[in-house]
Amino acid sequence: MIDRDRQKLEQELIESERKYKLIAEHTNDVIWIIDIKTFKLKYISPSVFQLRGITIEEALNESLEQTFSGDSFQKAMDQIAIALENSKNNQSSDIFDEYKLQCKDGSVIDVEISASIIKDETGNPTEMLGVSRDITRRKIAENSLKESQDQLIRLLARQTKKSKKLTRDLKYVFEHTTNAIAFFEIVDSQILFSLCNNRWANALGFDSKKIIGMNIDQIGDDATTTLYRKYINWAVSENKPIEDVTLWKDKELQIAVIPLKDDYEIVSGCAAFVTDITDKQHAVQEMRNLEKQITYTGIEVETRERRKLASDLHDNVGPLLSSMNMYLSSLSRKPEIQMYSGILDDIRRILKETISSVREISNNISPQVLNSYGLTAALNLFFETKKNLITIHIDNNMDDFRFSETKETMLYNIIKEAFNNSIKYANATCIDLSIKKNENLITVIYKDNGIGFNLKEKMASASQNLGLFSIINRIKNLDGIYEIKTSEGKGFMLEVNFLTNL
Repeated sequence: MIDRDRQKLEQELIESERKYKLIAEHTNDVIWIIDIKTFKLKYISPSVFQLRGITIEEALNESLEQTFSGDSFQKAMDQIAIALENSKNNQSSDIFDEYKLQCKDGSVIDVEISASIIKDETGNPTEMLGVSRDITRRKIAENSLKESQDQLIRLLARQTKKSKKLTRDLKYVFEHTTNAIAFFEIVDSQILFSLCNNRWANALGFDSKKIIGMNIDQIGDDATTTLYRKYINWAVSENKPIEDVTLWKDKELQIAVIPLKDDYEIVSGCAAFVTDITDKQHAVQEMRNLEKQITYTGIEVETRERRKLASDLHDNVGPLLSSMNMYLSSLSRKPEIQMYSGILDDIRRILKETISSVREISNNISPQVLNSYGLTAALNLFFETKKNLITIHIDNNMDDFRFSETKETMLYNIIKEAFNNSIKYANATCIDLSIKKNENLITVIYKDNGIGFNLKEKMASASQNLGLFSIINRIKNLDGIYEIKTSEGKGFMLEVNFLTNL
């Protein structure tokens, strides 16, 4: 019975050794045993070849100093000494740390070693059992990770520095800009101040710090609150920045409102920028008034000079040419000149044409009828000579009403320019002209049935459409407003409205 039990135990021991041998021979980790007295290897698993490129025999014959690389040998010996001391005091004698081992090809690898002290039956330490695991790849990954972390830390440090500078700069701009700036938070139907600079707060009579969190309804000014809601609701509904110019307390303000979104892309507030452009607009208006005055004065001077030139042609050159014609007529009756009668007739014909041209030039420069009898008479005379060219309908209730000579001349030239365009370019066969006076408002509507044109293209090419731009400039100098309607094949319509007493 005893022999059978012993055989069973021996068999189990053999089986156990076989299993441990299989584990030791097929694991990637290196299993080893060191004799505490000699500090020599008593056993090492075959995987030492994969780990260090040396055979079992070579490993068993080398010293621990040859096994470890650099400072790792001294580190290992110090930790073994501590483990032995702890073992004597019945304290934990386990070792778990990282070391560097020397390979046969001269390279160095990182390993993780886990070891324990083994005692004999009397409690004395005799051996150390350990496992070495290659952690070279892990160390490379850890070093790479650490390097990345260090780089990230440096980058964050730089970014933090830049962010601090940017924040400082933005804060300075926020407080010292000429714009009034405010940020609003929208909570349900409430609109709350989340931040504003001193310029904005002072305009409302508040402190910029105390206004934070305040509902816009608490401002105490219904008109201002209504204005806030108008622009904030407008920006929110459009879901994009909006710009506008408005009046507030006798000031002209340029307003820009930008909707702000949260992490879910939902509009949760607005940023508003307000610039007081009152002085700028006054300066611009004064400049426009000055330019208009200069232009108007120039037109008046031009009108006087044109009238003077036309008068000189009509009163001086015209009579001289007529006198010349009379002398030629008297000369042609002399018998001794009869042989030159053909030549004289040609001269008289040319002279007659010259007189007619001078009269026409004089009238074009400054119509005498316009100067003497007004716009209605001048237009009637102008169109009377054109009825053989085109059908003309005129509806005019101005009669002999007179207004500013300069404005009469500008309106006359506008109508004449429109007519010339209809004849030269539109191939029109009919023109309708309406001139209506209602107190001091004059409305002129000019229409033709010509080929029309693409207005947008014409307006984009100023160099090729001087006639159209000349009309528009004259209307502006009248302080008038105008509307042009035309398209290809649809004729042309111009409506002009202006006040005679401006």
